[in-house]
Amino acid sequence: LVYSGAGTPANLTSVVWDAAGANQALTQVESYITSRTYFRSSKWALVNPTAGTSKTVTVTWASNQDETMVIADAYTGIDQTTPTRTRPTPSQTSTSTPSLSVTSVAGDLVVGAVAFSDDAGGVVSTITSSAVTIREKIEGADVTGYESCAQGDVTATGTSTSVGFTCNAASQWYPVLYGVALIPSTGGGGSPASFPPVRSIGQRIAPLLNF
Repeated sequence: LVYSGAGTPANLTSVVWDAAGANQALTQVESYITSRTYFRSSKWALVNPTAGTSKTVTVTWASNQDETMVIADAYTGIDQTTPTRTRPTPSQTSTSTPSLSVTSVAGDLVVGAVAFSDDAGGVVSTITSSAVTIREKIEGADVTGYESCAQGDVTATGTSTSVGFTCNAASQWYPVLYGVALIPSTGGGGSPASFPPVRSIGQRIAPLLNF
C-alpha cells in the first residue's frame, strides 16, 4: 500500500524491490484512487521476488508530497502462477468502519488494506480491526493527523470473506479499502511475514522500507 497527501497528490514513477541488487519492479495492481482532492493511494505487488534479508522497497513519487506512507508484506506459500483471485472494486465511503467482501475459497489468505483521510480537522487517529490481523499500521499521530493507513490478513473459511477496519476519530474519515484473496500453493496455505512500515512528513522522494 502506497499513500500520500499533498495539495496536488502525485502518481509514482517507480516502486522497486532491492534497487541496489535484484532491482525488480513491482507491478501496480490497483489503480490510483484520489480521495477528498488531497490524498492518493494505490496497491503494488511482485510475485516471486529474489530472496534476501535486510533488503528495501524504494518508492519514488513524480513530485514533492507533503506526507508519504508505505506499507508492505511478504507472503510465503502462495501459488506463483495464479497468486490471486479476482480483486473486488475498492470501497470508498465516509464511515469510520469500512468493510469489503472479497471472493475467496476456504484456505485462501485474504488481505485487506485501508487508507483513511481527513481534509478538515486533521483528527484521523488510531486504527483497529476485528476482521483481520493487522500486520502494520501508520496512525495519525505518526504523521500529521490527516492520514492513517493499515494492512492485515485473515484466513478464509468460505466463498466470501469480509475485511474491515475501524478508525477512532470524531469525524471526517473518508476511507479507501482494498481487498484480495491470495491463493495457496499446492500442499499448504500461505503465511505472512511482517515488516515495519515507513512514514514521513515532508519526505519528497524514495522512502525506504526495510525487509
